[in-house]
Amino acid sequence: MKSIAEVLDLLAASYPRTELEAETVKAYILMLEGIDPALLKAAVLQHISTSKWFPTIAEIRGAAVEIKMQVANQPPAPEAWGMVMQELRRVGHWRTPQLPPDIQQAVNAIGGWRHLCFSENITADRARFLEAYASQRRRQTARLQQLPAVAALREELAGQQEKLELPTAVNLPDEISDDQPDP
Repeated sequence: MKSIAEVLDLLAASYPRTELEAETVKAYILMLEGIDPALLKAAVLQHISTSKWFPTIAEIRGAAVEIKMQVANQPPAPEAWGMVMQELRRVGHWRTPQLPPDIQQAVNAIGGWRHLCFSENITADRARFLEAYASQRRRQTARLQQLPAVAALREELAGQQEKLELPTAVNLPDEISDDQPDP
């Protein structure tokens, strides 16, 4: 909490026209808990250097996620596709590609390595890969940006999933009269 207060002091000094009410400070403290202090400071410094407006909680959390993903060295989608094509030329269909797990997952989502090796429409495969990879990154970003309390609730609800499932069978009448229109 001390690091959050220090970051808020830095923001207040950087954006002197913004007045922070006590309730606003409490909200920032609550919503920024759980972010590594060094990462939080880096995210705030990044925001200060690129924006002339006081950041929202979502902007700070988003900047922290972006920094985290950069540190994880996750390439943008076009670069990831380039890595796939390089492996395709290097190993072909007779060997196993050496791709990072997130890229391999996107390859699997579009039909797998063998599919790519024998594809006759690499342009369509590229489009499908870019879409799968982007979708995967969005899910990962959302997961990283999620508040710890929300993540804990999600885990709790996942454990109770059978209680939340909707019934799959629908009771229909035994006979449908002839005067009703067909669907």
